[in-house]
Amino acid sequence: MSFAVKNLKTKEVFDCGRSFWYDLLCVAESFGWEPEGTVLQDHPNWDGNYTSNDFQVITPSDGKQLASALRRAAKEADGRPNIKFAPAMLEEMATFVCEGEVATR
Repeated sequence: MSFAVKNLKTKEVFDCGRSFWYDLLCVAESFGWEPEGTVLQDHPNWDGNYTSNDFQVITPSDGKQLASALRRAAKEADGRPNIKFAPAMLEEMATFVCEGEVATR
């Protein structure tokens, strides 16, 4: 299933599969990211998930923490079979998510 992540500041969109996004978040968590939870406007009972495509928003502070974890992973990615992303991809996604609010759809 298709999944898109949009940087609300730059308007850039990154299209990927749902499993790619989920795996990326798992890598970030394994490198110390502690998710704050997403925000969905006008939905006070939102569960804070990152993996639906309801246009929920990753806050700037959460995005910076996510980016830091992805950068740590990028430094250790070579030679670690449990990290299925190339260091360049991890760096690219880190830059993407730390540039401002990010929404999924």
